[in-house]
Amino acid sequence: MLTLPASAQEQDTIGFDEDLSYLDDLNNQVTATFKTTRIANAHTVEQCKAGVLDLRINHRFGRLSDGLYNFLGLDNAVTRIGFDYGITDYLMTGIGRSTLNKEYDGFAKIRVLRQTKTAVPVTVNYLAGVYLVTEKNSVENLSFFNRVTYLHQLLVARKFNEKLSLQLMPTLLHFNMTSAASEKNTLGALGFGGRYKISKRTALTVEYYYVPEPFKRE
Repeated sequence: MLTLPASAQEQDTIGFDEDLSYLDDLNNQVTATFKTTRIANAHTVEQCKAGVLDLRINHRFGRLSDGLYNFLGLDNAVTRIGFDYGITDYLMTGIGRSTLNKEYDGFAKIRVLRQTKTAVPVTVNYLAGVYLVTEKNSVENLSFFNRVTYLHQLLVARKFNEKLSLQLMPTLLHFNMTSAASEKNTLGALGFGGRYKISKRTALTVEYYYVPEPFKRE
C-alpha cells in the first residue's frame, strides 16, 4: 500500500509547534522529526506530550482502480475514530474503533532513543498493539481469543534537515486465527515512511509497506 497525503495544518496535535525546533541548539536534541504522531496510517516517532489528549478521525479509501462505480474508492472508505493520550513525554497510549471488521484496537508507544546533533543518529520507538474483531462471523462460537491480533513494531527515524525526515518500520503481526488454513499466523513486513517539507505549513508524506514473499497472502 502506498499513501501520498498532503498535509496542511495550522498547528500540530502533539503539544508543540514545529517553529520551536530552534530549541534543538539549547539541549542538543533533535525535535519535530515529523509534524504529528502519524504519517498516514502508520505511527511516527513523535509522542503526545504528557497530559495531552488527541482525538483522531482517520479515513482510508479504497483503490482508484475500483473505477467510477465505487467513486474511485470513496465508496469503500474505512473510518477509524480514536483517542491518544500522553502519559509522559516518552510514553503514550491510545484506543480506537474502526469500521473494518468492527475492530477495536489499543496500543502503547515508548521512546527508546532520541536523535541528537552529536552522539545519537536516530530516534527509536517501540510500539505494541492489540486488535479485536467484533464483526459477526460465519464460524459459530468463535472465541474471544481467536478474534485477537497482536502487533509489534520498531520505529527508527532520522531528521536529516529542516525539510527531510525518513523512517523505517520493521513490523511483526500475529493472528490468533486466520481465514484459511494455508495462511500463516505470523506476518512480517518492513515499512518505509517519509516527510518532505514544501512550505511552512505544507508537507508531502509517503508511507509504504513491503511484505516479503513468504508472508504474502492471496
